[in-house]
Amino acid sequence: LGLANSLWSPYNATAISSSRMLGSAVPVASPSPPVLPSPGRGWKNQGPGDSPESHAVVSPLSRKRPDQAEKLGAAAPARHCWSRVPFFTKWINHLCEDDPGWTPVEESNFFEDLKTGLVLCKVVERLVPGVDLTTKGIYQKPRTRATCVANIDKALSVAWRTGVNATNMCSAEDIYDCKVTAATRCVSEIFEALQMRVREVRTRSREMLVSMNARLSPIGCALSKATLTGNCEALVDDFADCTKIMALLVSAGKASVEDLLSLAHRDQTGRLHGAELDTVLEENGRILSQVLEANGCPILLAEKEFARPPAPSPDTLLLQLHFIWRVTLGTPPSPSPD
Repeated sequence: LGLANSLWSPYNATAISSSRMLGSAVPVASPSPPVLPSPGRGWKNQGPGDSPESHAVVSPLSRKRPDQAEKLGAAAPARHCWSRVPFFTKWINHLCEDDPGWTPVEESNFFEDLKTGLVLCKVVERLVPGVDLTTKGIYQKPRTRATCVANIDKALSVAWRTGVNATNMCSAEDIYDCKVTAATRCVSEIFEALQMRVREVRTRSREMLVSMNARLSPIGCALSKATLTGNCEALVDDFADCTKIMALLVSAGKASVEDLLSLAHRDQTGRLHGAELDTVLEENGRILSQVLEANGCPILLAEKEFARPPAPSPDTLLLQLHFIWRVTLGTPPSPSPD
């Protein structure tokens, strides 16, 4: 794959946000797939031949569309950045929705909503234990460039203390000036560093997948061995058609067998290509989203994004799965404040 070393190192798992967007699962091209961390162990790469799973074959569903490599460099097209906005909008609103007086961030106004710094201050407050910016010197009604930039600086200073990847960060002025590429890269880094690492979502991913598999195996819907050993392409492929998630809900009494049967299964989607396949997978995502909503599960992925999670992938998918894990299995502490 050519990205395993940068994607899955202990301190630079966010490299995908500035290197490549995995819009779909792609065939495994490296004998060294990334390995999900177990508690007490950092991210590492599995050496060639360490296990038979390192040579796992990705199913035909993963090969329906060529890989889409996207870079968030200085000249990145704005559309590549905007493709991340729906997920980040839902993520931020979920974090902060129970705050008195919270005004939801809007997709169409995402970068403008970041300009005052109040949104970013609230995000870091929610994700970094012990941080209180609201009562300690931020401007509650910033109306000038100087006051807005000061608020943004306070939020970024908290993020810097958590050990972010410096190459993905930007200045407060970049965010105030709505520089789309720089701001997107920075928000992606905050998501990965604070939500996925500080809140230990990534660390608990192995535990989550093993727990899910324990419910799925007895009903003939086991996760692939490659997924359980940390192959990110296999992870995306396993959950692409939503049937395994729906099977989890059925096993937990959160959905009916009829709900599961209403989805197009792998034997059906395996015969489809291109736009026809996309349409069917999006319909599966729509049905699943309705069931998740009925169970009070936060939904961060759009209907089409269950099959092709937005960058930074697979972390966007992992966070959604953690919310589903909590709803279906009654897990301990959630990956975000309640």
